[in-house]
Amino acid sequence: MHLSLRFHARVHARALAIFALPALVAIPGARPGLGSVDIRRGSPAADSVPRYDLSVRLDPERRRLEASGTLTLPPASSDRTEVSLTLHEAMRLTEVRLVAPEWAAGAAAVDTVARERGDLRLRVRLPQTLPRGRRASLSLKFEGGSATPGFLFYLGGDVIYASGWGTNWYPAPGDGSIKVTGRLRVFTPASHPVVLASGGRPLRANRETGWHAFELPRPTYLSFVAGRFVQTRVQRPGSAPVTVYVAEARAGDTAQARAAAAALEVLERTFGRYRWDSLAVVEYPDTLARRLGFNAAAEPGMLVLKGGFLRSNPSSANYGHELTHQWWPNVTGFRRPASLLAEGMANYGAFRVVEALEGHAAAERFRRTGDPGFNGDISAWFYLRHAAAGFDTALVAFREGTFPGRNMGGTKGAFVFESLAHEMGRDRMHRALTRLLDRHEHGTVSVEMFEAAMSAAAGRDLKWFVRQWFDREGVPHWEAAWRQRAGRLHLEVTQPPPYYRATLPVIVTGASGAATVHRIVVDGPRSSFAWPTTESVTRVEVDPAFRVLRWTASLRSRADALAPVTRARAARSVDGLRAVLRTLPQPDVHGVTFVTHVSLAELLLDADRVGEAAAHARAALEAAVRDPEQLSLAYGVLALDARQRRDTTRFQEAVANAIAADAVAGIPGPSVWVRALRMP
Repeated sequence: MHLSLRFHARVHARALAIFALPALVAIPGARPGLGSVDIRRGSPAADSVPRYDLSVRLDPERRRLEASGTLTLPPASSDRTEVSLTLHEAMRLTEVRLVAPEWAAGAAAVDTVARERGDLRLRVRLPQTLPRGRRASLSLKFEGGSATPGFLFYLGGDVIYASGWGTNWYPAPGDGSIKVTGRLRVFTPASHPVVLASGGRPLRANRETGWHAFELPRPTYLSFVAGRFVQTRVQRPGSAPVTVYVAEARAGDTAQARAAAAALEVLERTFGRYRWDSLAVVEYPDTLARRLGFNAAAEPGMLVLKGGFLRSNPSSANYGHELTHQWWPNVTGFRRPASLLAEGMANYGAFRVVEALEGHAAAERFRRTGDPGFNGDISAWFYLRHAAAGFDTALVAFREGTFPGRNMGGTKGAFVFESLAHEMGRDRMHRALTRLLDRHEHGTVSVEMFEAAMSAAAGRDLKWFVRQWFDREGVPHWEAAWRQRAGRLHLEVTQPPPYYRATLPVIVTGASGAATVHRIVVDGPRSSFAWPTTESVTRVEVDPAFRVLRWTASLRSRADALAPVTRARAARSVDGLRAVLRTLPQPDVHGVTFVTHVSLAELLLDADRVGEAAAHARAALEAAVRDPEQLSLAYGVLALDARQRRDTTRFQEAVANAIAADAVAGIPGPSVWVRALRMP
């Protein structure tokens, strides 16, 4: 899901883990309508979770569905006279009856009390008052659909996708944020013979009748996909099987399944057991994915990816990020206002997977500048560039659905968890995260609960760490100076206020090439260290792998120079970017000309002004200083211009240049925007 060609966001009103056009991962607080029941705190008992038994009949030609079933609500702590439901406005609730307890059975009246962001807030008035402590079962019938795709919801096309994460396509309890267990039956015509349910354990499938049944043993939102797929299955010893579902078989399908399985194995070592019986990686058509607002959606036990991801080489970063959402927030989320920390945890998971599967150099590159094959906006450079442009705030204050705040918070969060691993020990932190997930399964944790768990695991108070990294904006800027005298190496690290405390690695390299690793703790304006040496020292590096998010002099200078471009690009202001072109610095050592033209090309392309976009792409390529990470984007715009003009030769030339530019920049595989380049 892209805000443009590259912007990674997630927008929605629940705990959804998606790579989307502005989207949210939000864990709402308690909502009205179910008494005082709250299944979001701690591990819910079976009788505290609503249960749905639902049958859905799909009609892809008309892009509609008809459904009926029973919703059983847990006991309330007070007398119950009404029930709150949420249903998308494209659907219509045709019948509601109270069926249990039997003595109170009867038709219920339904009122629409509000319309919010395409949802209907419904009040179901029960025929009789139910005393506290009693369950309530409602019989429901509803129908509807739309010719226009919704957020993660479309009942037409080659692949049907109905996600309760994204759209309240069924009458959801309360405000729609409450998960359910139960049983789901889906009828599909012969054109869509395969059905997969999020978090669902298949019970049976009868292709002759078209019915598919699933048990939903863990709290989830009701989500499913249906289509005609070719399947490739792999299973690593001791791990859940991974099956890739694609429209047409390709040579790389097995590699995709193996990459997902390998990432899952790394993440189980990081966060503990994977909760679902299997993992489905499902291809969704590229053109429809953009209309539904996503590039990737991480449903429980299921990862829905637009086809471009599966047609290219597997992306460790992509699988690491999206599959981490199988734990955060699909098992446990962070409470508001800090719900975006789940996104930081997903990026930390991506850090771990890339390092485990591709090595230290690839992981360092990912941390510093991102992975354009996944999402170049998850990187230290993205955060620092936007911080210099005035978009910074405290980690817990970054919000979903905002740009650039969402990606800044997701990036900073990943680095903060990386720093915490070095502070308390990575294995110790991973064991603590596993216990936290087990203790609060299907619930949420606050920052205070997280800090208490980490402090207990570390055996010391880590409140200072939370205050420093979670509660205030900014990152450190350390300067290191060293000298060697009388057989000793002296290192001094200075920093301006506000001061940061951190545990950092120091690599000391001698004339022989031998390297020694030291660990230091910096704190306050000046920290001094000394070690004995036996040979001449040639190089001293503090945190050379860039595991701690921080400023350097060169990054600060470049970010400040690009700040006007960054602000105009974030505001999506063509006029603002053109104003930058009128005041370019001379000499332009930081490539302001190039970045401004590329940014204009992106915005104009989004406005379908392809010819103007191509003119700016050509101007970018003529700039004296060019950003290697964005070169392929400029060539990609030229390819799209050639495609519109039906110039196959120039199209192929531009695509070849884009792929070559990525290779020269050291990008592993084509960038996200290059993958979509195909001549119709």
